Parts: sequence; C-alpha cells; structure tokens
Amino acid sequence: LFRPEDTQIFEARDVIWAWALLAVGAAVTLWGLKELIVPAAVVRADA
Repeated sequence: LFRPEDTQIFEARDVIWAWALLAVGAAVTLWGLKELIVPAAVVRADA
C-alpha cells in the first residue's frame, strides 16, 4: 500500500486535535480544582 518511508505517523489535524483536547482537559481540571478549593456561592432558596 505505502512504502514505510512514505508513511506519516501523525497528521497535522491529529496534532491540532490532541493539543485542543489537552487544553480543554487542563481547563476543566483547573476549574474543578478551583471549585474544590474555593466553591462558588450558591443562592439560598429561603433567604
């Protein structure tokens, strides 16, 4: 099918998706840690 020297292991699209998903995962992790340490204020129903 393809010669070994012509085979691409990573395409640019794959690298872009990997960095994008890594950034999203890091943002969600940091947001979760922030909420764990300093929780957001919750509106009380009876106040």
